[in-house]
Amino acid sequence: MKSFDGSIRVAMWVGSVALAATTLAACAVYPRPAEPVAATKPTITYAYSDDAGLVDATRKAETYCTTYNSWPRTNEIYNRPEGGRNVTFVCDQPRAGVVTSSSVGIPAQPSVNYTYRDDRGLIEASNQAQRYCAGFNAHARSTLVTTNVDGSKTISFQCDRMP
Repeated sequence: MKSFDGSIRVAMWVGSVALAATTLAACAVYPRPAEPVAATKPTITYAYSDDAGLVDATRKAETYCTTYNSWPRTNEIYNRPEGGRNVTFVCDQPRAGVVTSSSVGIPAQPSVNYTYRDDRGLIEASNQAQRYCAGFNAHARSTLVTTNVDGSKTISFQCDRMP
């Protein structure tokens, strides 16, 4: 009878662990790419949930604004009632002549780093990286975000050659 009681305890323990793991997996938040939620020429709004989503929204806004030969400017950032945030960009910052020669090489400095404290700072960092890399006929790709001891964050970008 004693081994039967032990078997029940083991089965209950295994079942509890499995239930806990399933519950945690169901509650996990996975970063999602930014999704456009509204566009009225020359503005566009994206929904995002974290820093990676905001960098994605900024990159997509930069691509959207090429139609208007301009860079995106952040117009508004706000919380959505159902959770997450929205960011609205306006395409009204004229682009200076961007180098498009395929003979321009990727910069000697393989990555650039920017420090930021909030969403607007992250957008500005992403925009600066895009403009920096555009001068080398490249796109800025974020590679690493680190949290600093003072509460700020540092994001690194790598310039990747445009096709």
